Amino acid sequence: MSDFFVNLIRDAATPSISDVANLRAALQETKWDLQNVKELAEENLELKLRLAMLVRLLISKGVISAEEYSSTIVSRRECHSS
Repeated sequence: MSDFFVNLIRDAATPSISDVANLRAALQETKWDLQNVKELAEENLELKLRLAMLVRLLISKGVISAEEYSSTIVSRRECHSS
């Protein structure tokens, strides 16, 4: 929860007109952020699908094996979890 909302709840039993205006502005920004998150999630999904297609192509061409790719992914996950 943003500081604005925390302060609004804590400091004012009845919000003033400026508090209401600030609340509306904060909500509009939140809606924009949610739209931005949705767009980024869609872009992320598309990139993952393209990567999967590229990996399949490289495996089908014999450039790498499925085992090589799998071991690379496992080792990267182990490095990040440590």
